This record gives sequence, C-alpha cells and structure tokens, in this order.
Amino acid sequence: MSNNLGMRGAAKVLLAASGLVGLVACGGDDPGHWPVERPRIDSVTYAGQSPSDALGLRFTVTFVDQDGDLGQGNLQLYLGEASAGAIGLPELFAAQTPPLDAGATEGEFEVLVRLSEAPTSGEKITVAFELEDAAGNRSNKPSLTLATLAPGGT
Repeated sequence: MSNNLGMRGAAKVLLAASGLVGLVACGGDDPGHWPVERPRIDSVTYAGQSPSDALGLRFTVTFVDQDGDLGQGNLQLYLGEASAGAIGLPELFAAQTPPLDAGATEGEFEVLVRLSEAPTSGEKITVAFELEDAAGNRSNKPSLTLATLAPGGT
C-alpha cells in the first residue's frame, strides 16, 4: 500500500510493519494542558533505513486521542517546512500488525517515508508529522532532523 507525497517532486509514504526502536523526538507541547478534543503525538521514533530500500526511512508515531475519532482522520507529513502530502489514517490503521482499532484513543503506528532521491553526504533532512482527526482538530507537529553520513560513517 503506498501514497504519493511530494519531496523535491515525488516522495512516497509506504506502510511498514516491523518492530521499531530508535531516537525519540518530542513535540514540545505540554501534555498536562492539552485540549481534550485535539489528538496529540507523544513521540516520533526514527528506526533507521528500511533493510529492503535504501531510500526508505522507518518511523513509529505514538499518539493519544481522547475522543477516539483519529482513526477517521489523516496523517500530514512535512519535509523541511513544506507539506509533503497526507495519508488517510483508516488505511494506515488497517495496515498495522495487528490492525489498530478505528476508535483507538491511544496507540502507535509505523510508517515508512520513502525519499525520492538519495541525499548527499552531510545533507540534513527534517521530517515532521501532524495528525488531523475526523473533526478537523490538529495535533502538535514533532519533527526529527536526520543528517546523512559519508560512506564508512564519516
């Protein structure tokens, strides 16, 4: 299952279904003072490159949605400051292993962001995620900045 998103023309967001571990990025918003109607991203974890696709970057997004309507919303992806497109959460929730319930009030999903071209050595790539629920309420927008390394890790 894939959705086309624009990054320098044509990046793709694909769904991944593997156990992910990595660095955590915080959204910077105080969860103790979060409006109950808005979904919230608690963490975004970078899990590394896809083992089968050198241009694929794996992420896990952990969320809370107290009113349970996120499963009918969208995931908005940003590359740098630019919007790179959206993917429907009904499809993304259904593609998880096991599938996420459409009315989930918390959970995590995995997503694979596929770059349209290989970055150059030393290039920084900022990827951000924002959730929008069925009522149009938007979450915080945490981001991760990844820096590429030259071959050999230098």
